Amino acid sequence: MTNMKYIPLLLLVLSLKILAGEAPNISALSLEVPIWANGLNNAKWLFSDGKEDSKKIGFFNLSARKANMPKEAITQREDDIGRTSRSLPLYLAERINVETDCSATNYIFVVQGAGPVLSGEEWGFESLKDIAIKNDLAIVVFGHYEKDYLDLRSTLKVEAGM
Repeated sequence: MTNMKYIPLLLLVLSLKILAGEAPNISALSLEVPIWANGLNNAKWLFSDGKEDSKKIGFFNLSARKANMPKEAITQREDDIGRTSRSLPLYLAERINVETDCSATNYIFVVQGAGPVLSGEEWGFESLKDIAIKNDLAIVVFGHYEKDYLDLRSTLKVEAGM
């Protein structure tokens, strides 16, 4: 577990790498069970057996845009739009794992050593295709979330492909 006092230092290091023109190392973190199950010593016993041969569904964190977001890559504090971009796919994957015979995996893009990535540009299926093929996903679920300048209106677009 990361010690909270080191978070500002990690954000500073990432900011300096971006300013120096270095591309941050981004990878996809995969969660095969709901996030709370890891606290129960990876409680896979709570979920139905025999999902090895079932359809695999991949849920990707949403891309998101706020009206006043900068176009360049920056580090910033956690906010509602960032949390929503990760929590909605986590919830949908959990419901699939708990209530169906399908196997859902949640993929969250993270900058190693810093934290989750929030893309202001919409994901396209082509950008996720390599991960889908590599992990033998039958269905890929991704989307885009937008908020207007005054946070009065939110728009959510969810797509599925394969």
